[in-house]
Amino acid sequence: MIVYTGEIFAAALNGTVNLTPTELDPRHYGTLGLSDHVILRYLKSMPNLSVATAVAQYVLSTASTTPTPPDPSSPLYQSLHSIPTLEIAVFGDVGASDFSSILSPFTNPSGSLFFGSDDGNALRTWTINTMGGPVVWTQNATSPLVVRDKSLGDTTITKTWDAITLALTNNIPNIGLVNITTTLTGTQDFTP
Repeated sequence: MIVYTGEIFAAALNGTVNLTPTELDPRHYGTLGLSDHVILRYLKSMPNLSVATAVAQYVLSTASTTPTPPDPSSPLYQSLHSIPTLEIAVFGDVGASDFSSILSPFTNPSGSLFFGSDDGNALRTWTINTMGGPVVWTQNATSPLVVRDKSLGDTTITKTWDAITLALTNNIPNIGLVNITTTLTGTQDFTP
């Protein structure tokens, strides 16, 4: 596993990696155990000192607690668009036992529903049956409340899933994220 400031290895997923001599410099990479120089470089790449300070304070404050998204009124939240990427590349096998849960948004980046879709079903089935953990469904990366989907059995989440799948299969119009969040809020499935 290596750590790097920026997006270098994610570009390899589409088959186009053009690395400059600077990007090939091994001093710009680190491992999880030897990453101080990469973290320093990352903090220096922030748009200003207050953003770097906010990132460092957030990471330190969540080290001993369950991380929650920053408050929308915080300087960190307001600066999310300008915070550079810190990439962690994993080489080798990553198996089901390496995960404790899987986090997924209810929708795809295009806005279409992932929750209730065939692809979502594959993720949900693998996570619950093979991995043995929950799918943690969220509205977006900064949502303070999530839905922990732990069973394919007769639960309110499964009933909601089945209704959304039926709507998607039958091309029922005007079915979207609001239908899911309204239902799961009413059944009190959203938790911090």
